[in-house]
Amino acid sequence: MEKRILARGAVFVGVLLVLSLLSACHAFEMFSEKWPPDRKSSSSSPSVVQEDFTKYTSNPILSATEAWEGIGLGECSIILDSGIFKMWYRGGDLANGQIGYATSTNGLNWTKYGGNPVITNISGVDSITCPYVLKVGLAYYLYAIKGSSLYRWTSSDGIVWAIDNSGSSVLSQGLGWDAYVICNAAILYEAGETYPWKMLFEATGTNATQIGYAYSLDGLNWIKSVSNPVLLHIGSGWKANATGTPELIKIEGVYYAIYGGHKMGWSIGISRSLDMITWTDALNNPVIETNDLWEGNEACDPSIVYDVTGKTYKVYLYYRGDYSKLGVATLQNINLKTYLDNHFN
Repeated sequence: MEKRILARGAVFVGVLLVLSLLSACHAFEMFSEKWPPDRKSSSSSPSVVQEDFTKYTSNPILSATEAWEGIGLGECSIILDSGIFKMWYRGGDLANGQIGYATSTNGLNWTKYGGNPVITNISGVDSITCPYVLKVGLAYYLYAIKGSSLYRWTSSDGIVWAIDNSGSSVLSQGLGWDAYVICNAAILYEAGETYPWKMLFEATGTNATQIGYAYSLDGLNWIKSVSNPVLLHIGSGWKANATGTPELIKIEGVYYAIYGGHKMGWSIGISRSLDMITWTDALNNPVIETNDLWEGNEACDPSIVYDVTGKTYKVYLYYRGDYSKLGVATLQNINLKTYLDNHFN
């Protein structure tokens, strides 16, 4: 997921775009299950309210150290499960991606699983990228890109995975705006809803890379919104060339997208919605920009972990830098919804 090139053009040019834009694939969920309320606090809260994310001074927190990881790490997805931070990440380049697993007790210091990779490709065929994990009940669900479509796997422990839907994709390319490739899906589960599964997904088509919305009864059969794309590239600012790499959460009836925008490079901004279709961007986007050497010109593929009860807590925003490494920024002593809404006032 190195650098992305965005342009209009003929079909031949579009195919080249697909190959380069696969690097945008990322991670992102099911609100009530991804952050269970029985989690343990990993650090004490400071006495001073912190009103913006602060990048961890020891970033990057994870780099390539194993042979199967090749030149570096890509997109990641993190959940906090019974007090343990659990991460699934892409190792290897875009042509030979596989999924690894790591754990942490504090969200900062990580131990890679000795049996990695936990989801493998077959001799470099159908590279697997952009993992996104959520937990519903006792089951883990992992969505990832294989080829140019989205697939789903299920696990009882987050380590041993079985592909779902008889090995068929759950979301594929369409016509027009998503004609070339599907990438970077973020999934949310809301029990009791008519369509409990909701998704934001990145796609590249005849115009540019942008974000669409889909919904499902079972998490396998998805219906794309007729209003797609819902988060568009626009203007001359931070997302002039593209939007992508979404994360999706819901707090007190409001949906929030934490997603990437591309101009000269990738940065991370915030948008909110009541219906997943009409979105309003924060006034001071982007909220995470590149300013550290290891990031190069990319800060993207966000994955967020926080206290589901909405109490004052420590929020972790994980992201990928340009040099195939993973970092984190933290927010302390302020309710996450308050923090998010402050960006719209």
